[in-house]
Amino acid sequence: PLIGIVAHQKIADLRWTHLATLLLTLPLAAVMNFLINCLLSTATFWLRESYALVVFKETLFWIASGALIPLNLFPAGVSRVLQALPGAYLVYHPIRVSMGEAALRDLLPGQLAYIALFYALAAFSWRRGIHHYQAYGG
Repeated sequence: PLIGIVAHQKIADLRWTHLATLLLTLPLAAVMNFLINCLLSTATFWLRESYALVVFKETLFWIASGALIPLNLFPAGVSRVLQALPGAYLVYHPIRVSMGEAALRDLLPGQLAYIALFYALAAFSWRRGIHHYQAYGG
């Protein structure tokens, strides 16, 4: 019940500007998640199965993104590390910006940097994988 009251109060405090920032950051988070999944999927060029990697990533990101437990509830040192990792830019930071607890200028550079990083890694892995790929059968 206490969580519901706190959540209701926070939702009641939302402003249109906060909602607009959420509508900007969520598509960027979706692009970043797509690129991470593309990178993990290119592992199938070298492995027979990459599903385990995707499940591991999803499980890890539930915790490291703040989707399961808000990152500010972890001990200070752990929280700082988790907030710098890519998972936090998928859920935790966009939610903080939409709630007015952080500025958009604090979120966008990190989010765009991770998008650029995962794009470069996925493209590199794809190019390397295509050269490694061998098809059999008819």
